[in-house]
Order: sequence, then structure tokens, then C-alpha cells
Amino acid sequence: MSILRTIFVLLIVSLSIIHAQPTELSYTFDATADNFKPDVPVAELKPGESIRITLKGNSNAVTTDLKSGGVASTSQTISPSNGSATFTVPTDATGGVIVELRWTEGSVAKSQDIPFTIGSSSDRTATTAEDFFRPIFPEFGSSINSQAAKDHYYVFFDEFGQLLNDLPAYMDADDQITIYVRVLTKDRPYYRILKTEGEYAPSDLSLRIPDKLAANVNSASDADFTYISSGTWGPFTSAYFKFDIVNARAANGGILSSISIPIHSLYHAGFGASLVASTLQNPQFKTVTLSNGVKTIVESGVGNRTIMTINAIWYWRIFSSDFWKGRLYVSGRDIFTEEPFYERLYPTVGVGLTESLTENYFVGLTWEFARGGSVIVGTHFGKVRQLADRSFVLGVSPFTGSDGEIVTTDYWWSRLFYGVTIDTRVINALFGLRK
Repeated sequence: MSILRTIFVLLIVSLSIIHAQPTELSYTFDATADNFKPDVPVAELKPGESIRITLKGNSNAVTTDLKSGGVASTSQTISPSNGSATFTVPTDATGGVIVELRWTEGSVAKSQDIPFTIGSSSDRTATTAEDFFRPIFPEFGSSINSQAAKDHYYVFFDEFGQLLNDLPAYMDADDQITIYVRVLTKDRPYYRILKTEGEYAPSDLSLRIPDKLAANVNSASDADFTYISSGTWGPFTSAYFKFDIVNARAANGGILSSISIPIHSLYHAGFGASLVASTLQNPQFKTVTLSNGVKTIVESGVGNRTIMTINAIWYWRIFSSDFWKGRLYVSGRDIFTEEPFYERLYPTVGVGLTESLTENYFVGLTWEFARGGSVIVGTHFGKVRQLADRSFVLGVSPFTGSDGEIVTTDYWWSRLFYGVTIDTRVINALFGLRK
């Protein structure tokens, strides 16, 4: 029994010793990238743990220091090509520590700080810039830019220039964008957000009322970090909006990330080819002989008419949010965006192509059931024929002349029409013919 008790005690002691061993966290940073970025998310550290920093592809020796409370540890040198250095977090460290990297490119001294957060809880949690931004911007999240036809987009980056949320997928010419970057407070003077391409659009595109992202500026509790903002950029007329996240102290010219976002063109009007059925009759007249031998005049070619038309479509959405906010006009149609079904109702005017261009006009509405295809309905105003003798009763009154002697006159009348429309501009753009 005493032997079993001894073995049990030794087992408990061994497990305690193993559990007490400090953990070593290992991170590999790609020195060939625009900036030294970790291969995995940086995790929260605990006092007494070790950090192993490996640089992949560095061509120069890099001097490293572990700073805690402003006091640096003994410097270590990471040799070129996959060298590493290991640091132990002081047992009295609180808040966070920083690994400082220093090297020389030519005659220019460079440096970069890699921040780590110190946690006191037993459960390890990821130290992410998301955790920094979320209490400041309650709407922060990967879905913030997922809404189609949104007016204002927000893009977030961490101090390494890594994107934290989705880039806008539906950004068009009258939209606006704001960029935020988390940075170390002490490094804030070195960071910039530089627009490299993206011209401002003319004022007629600045008609939307942009949504605003509320910032709870009192929620930032991490004194080691702050953020910089680009301010509001947009609207645009260029095909792309491009910007750089820059840290003047970083490697490779200081550019951490270069981002390019395509800008969709806005169409204020378009043209459609329509095939419509009109209830406005335009009869022909001919002579017939009745069973009693009396010759009279009757109509021929009556019934609904099928007419080809060319239509101008104005992308003015009476059910859009802009209209109900007091805007009499809206800013146009992004044909690559799926608008809500109730906003796809557009006014249109057109002329008939089947007959004379001056004899048939069409005014109505189109409803886009799919990009490039619409149903159309409205009023057909047209010139139609009638007998000059208004007292003549068709099929009853006698007529002694021939068909060529029937005298008619024209007058304007209106009736309902309906049909389908193909939007030529949409079709051209969707098939890559847009300039």
C-alpha cells in the first residue's frame, strides 16, 4: 500500500511540475512582405511565458528588444534568413509588452514594434484589433459592408495593415468611405492613410443622404492603442478607389497595405427596346356589299396592335429612401447592384418604330424583374384614322364609291399599352461592352 501511495504522490508532483512549466508562444513574421506580419493571430500572453520571434526571409540582421513598462530587456540579434530570438515575459508585467525590431536598410535606420497584451485570466483569448474596435463602434463586424446599395462604407485595419472586415462589394460613384487603422499610441505620428486614386464626382452625384457610423469615443480603454481615420472620401468618378496604409517606420518604403476598390458607374438614364401590345386601334376601311344588295363601308384590321418601340428610361425611384427623405431626385442606377424590388419602378417615354416616328408616343412605367429585362405598361398616344363623314354609320349607311374613294381623317387618341423591355445599356454593360 505504501508503494502505491508513493507512486501516486510522485505522479501528482510530476503533473504539477509539468503544468507549471511556462508556455512558449512562437510566431513567424514574413520579412519579405510590405510589413512584418505574424503568420497567426497574436495571442494574449501571461506573465512568465516566453515569446519566440522568427523572421522569415530577412536579408539583414535585426536587433530585438522586449519592452515592458518602458524598460527594455537585453538586446538580441536575429540573424538573416529564418533567425529567431526568444524573450520571457516579466512576472510583474501588466497591460502589455512590445517587441521592438531595429535594422538598417542601406544607410537608413528602420524599426517596427510588435505589441502583445498581458492577460490575467486562465483562459487564453486572442488579442485582436477587432476587440479594440468593437466597443468603440458598436456596428463593427464583417457584415457592416454587406448591405447592397449602402451609402457609406467603413473599412478597418490593424497596425500591421491587415484588413479586419470585408471590403465593400457594392460601392458606386455616389458612395462614401471611411477608413480606420488601429495603431500604437506612441507610433501614431508615423501612420498615414494615403489616397492614391479616386477623383471626386460632380455635385449631381452627391444626392444621397449617407448613413453615419456612431463612434463611442469613451469606450477605448487600451491606453497602448489608438486609431487614425481617413475622414470621409467620396463620391468618385474614377473607375477605382485606391489607398495605402503607411507606417513611415516600417520596411519596404513604409507601405503596409495597398487596397484597390472598383467603383461602379451610375446611370441616370438608359434606353430600352420594347415590344408592346396596344389597345389603341387604328382601323383600315373597305367597302362590302350586304345581303340586301346595299354597298357600305366597314372597318378592317381592328384589334390590339403589336408595335416595336424605343424607350428612354429615367432611373428615378419613387419608392426609394431618398425620395421619402425629401429628395425629389435620386442619384442614379448601379446596374451591378440588386435594388429592392419596390425601387425598380422607373418612368419611361418612347416612340413607335413600326409606323411613322411622329404618330405613336408612349408614356408609362417599367418594372425591372431582372437586370436588363422589364415589364412596361402605360398610355399610348397615337394618331388613328376615322371616316371624314362623322354621320356615316359603318355597316349600315349606303356608299356608292370604291375603296379608293373612301375619305378618312386622322385624330389623336389614347389607350392602354403593355409589353416587355430590354434595357440596351444594361445588356451592354453586363456583357462587357461598357467603356
